[in-house]
Amino acid sequence: MTRPKRPGRRLFQILLFTVYCPLSTLVSCSFEITTSRYALVYGAANYPGTAQDLSYTDADASDMVDALLAAGWEVRSEIPDGTVTKAQILTDIASLIGEVDPDSSVLVFFSGHGTIYNEDAAISPTDSVIYSGPPDILDNYSIDTDLLISPSTLWSALDALPCRNRILILDTCYSGGFVTDTGTLDTAPQDFGIYDDGTDGSAVLAALGSYSDLLAAAFESYDPATPMVVTAAGSEELSYESGTYGNGVFTHFFLEAASRGDLDGNGFVTLQEAYRYARAGVEKYWNSVYIGTADFLPRISGNARDIVIF
Repeated sequence: MTRPKRPGRRLFQILLFTVYCPLSTLVSCSFEITTSRYALVYGAANYPGTAQDLSYTDADASDMVDALLAAGWEVRSEIPDGTVTKAQILTDIASLIGEVDPDSSVLVFFSGHGTIYNEDAAISPTDSVIYSGPPDILDNYSIDTDLLISPSTLWSALDALPCRNRILILDTCYSGGFVTDTGTLDTAPQDFGIYDDGTDGSAVLAALGSYSDLLAAAFESYDPATPMVVTAAGSEELSYESGTYGNGVFTHFFLEAASRGDLDGNGFVTLQEAYRYARAGVEKYWNSVYIGTADFLPRISGNARDIVIF
């Protein structure tokens, strides 16, 4: 994650009902609410030195905690000072082994730096960055690769939990590398402009066709053990935070979905609804400003399942 400055603009509610309604019979009937829901929430802000610090990832974590608590999740992690280590994350996940049951859901949210190591995406906790200053410049930073969290490491930790659903939400650079190969539900390519003015009929039809095809493929590859993953950016994209929102850009819109993202009006906001709302917000209010320079696109995978988040 990084921090460009963005001119302020008023945020209006994003209306996606036109696109969602024809799909609701396929999607809304399959969502679930498990009785036991546990969340581990991390905002990695205070990296060694100051050049690598992030300004709003701790706010991402605290705001996500508030939203999940309001929705009935039991939040188990506490990050008071923006310091997050690999050992802490893996220990927190392991601590749930004796508590979750086959009907439980576990959600892990991480906002912070992400990197690429050995051509794979990785989460970069605060202890993975080594600072050898002074002076406080980027040339004095290096990475302890043993302290990065790779997709395989995280999947192994989550697979050990005997729970029904495993949900991973990442607001990091290159986070799309954590999206699974099975059951991707991305609805359109990055340059797809359906939300530019809300009136493009051909764009709406393209979205429906793309989503329907992907949903059908996801049903065919259904595997209840596959984690549900939502990421801020693609595997080769940066994600950003913004003083305009006081959050990561993706996290801002994902959290806004808690109050505005009930696309089918049934009183619940599911993971797919929150993803689609956040993606629309990133495209309309961020990518339209940073065209080709700092644009990015959220990703999702996890078969045709859906689960209530808010």
